[in-house]
Amino acid sequence: MDTLVPERLCTARLQLRRPATRDAAGILSRYAGDPEVTRFVAWPRHRSVADSLAFVVWSDDVWSTQGAGPYLVLDGSGRLVGSTGLDLESREQASTGYVLARDAWGLGYATEVAS
Repeated sequence: MDTLVPERLCTARLQLRRPATRDAAGILSRYAGDPEVTRFVAWPRHRSVADSLAFVVWSDDVWSTQGAGPYLVLDGSGRLVGSTGLDLESREQASTGYVLARDAWGLGYATEVAS
């Protein structure tokens, strides 16, 4: 399927881009393996790089079949600060969410990626 949304977006302070295999260790260490960060998310906390690699593979599948999917969120220096995404529920309806590394909390990033 062709992508319905761009695979890379920029906001005033952030870059959002499709996850890649090279990101797996950072995904684990920055947010997905942190029990406090993942306390209220709908997916299980990552316990290994293999879990984060599985997320990237799943992400690729979602992008291929839905034309949209997860984004990694990077700050102005290129540091991974979290993840967001777009889940296309139908051609007219989508949902989103976010998860941010602890040191990215309280900086307005969630509002910025959601808008």
